[in-house]
Amino acid sequence: MGDEPWQPDTAREALILLRQAHDAWTALLPRGLEPHRDDDAEQTARTMHQHAASVLTWARGLDDMACAPNGLLGYADTRSAPGVELVDAAVYACNRAVHQLIAVGQYSPGGTSFPKSFPVRFESEGVKWVKEDRLPPAAADSGPTRSRRRAAYLRRWAGRPMADGLDDIRAFMDTEIGPAVGL
Repeated sequence: MGDEPWQPDTAREALILLRQAHDAWTALLPRGLEPHRDDDAEQTARTMHQHAASVLTWARGLDDMACAPNGLLGYADTRSAPGVELVDAAVYACNRAVHQLIAVGQYSPGGTSFPKSFPVRFESEGVKWVKEDRLPPAAADSGPTRSRRRAAYLRRWAGRPMADGLDDIRAFMDTEIGPAVGL
């Protein structure tokens, strides 16, 4: 972003795309918890991954744009500590989804397993963010920013329902960015 001025039209479109990806993910959630043939389960998981990764990517982009030196006036200074931690957790999950393609999904104990490329595991009680044992070693996340983001992910999302994290990041962006872009 650099020295580019805040671009409300661009941010508005990004927030709309985040909302659409969240809505699509939410619509697939009941299907992701139903028993399916193996090929159906794999396709459902891929599509859910696509939408969840989109939510995280748009959230990351909006935060980057709003925090830039000429970004959304006051955004970087007025975010609450929980808001900063939420964005850190989302950025960490986004980076793992995009750069490391690390996790394996499973619908239920004894159910269908398949290669996955997102930090999520399907379980009988719902779609969950992966726990620490599925993440790269902590040493791979060295440096203050990576360490802070990893810690935020572990505190807020690891092992918890994925829907809660995606709902929270959408609500945060709606509250913090939405009014500035007329949404």
